[in-house]
Amino acid sequence: MPITKDEFIAEYQSPYPTWAAKALPADIKEPSLARVANGWAIEQPPHTYFNWHMNRTDNRLVSLEAHLAWLEQQVTRLAQENAHLKQLAAEQ
Repeated sequence: MPITKDEFIAEYQSPYPTWAAKALPADIKEPSLARVANGWAIEQPPHTYFNWHMNRTDNRLVSLEAHLAWLEQQVTRLAQENAHLKQLAAEQ
């Protein structure tokens, strides 16, 4: 039986490292909603905000990679099944 989408995505391992994956939680801090709404003016953002941004981006990219890898696997499987069915139909 083929693996389900949820199982595949849960087991997916990206070939790329995730930014700040081994950082301490204190080194990855989400900025306040006001900071997000207003952006940066003159000050330089703290490293914790940059780590939060890059880590969040990497985690979302890994999720997209997993979904695309699963879809690619399903398309390949369906193409193989289709070729097999065409071969069986041609033999009859």
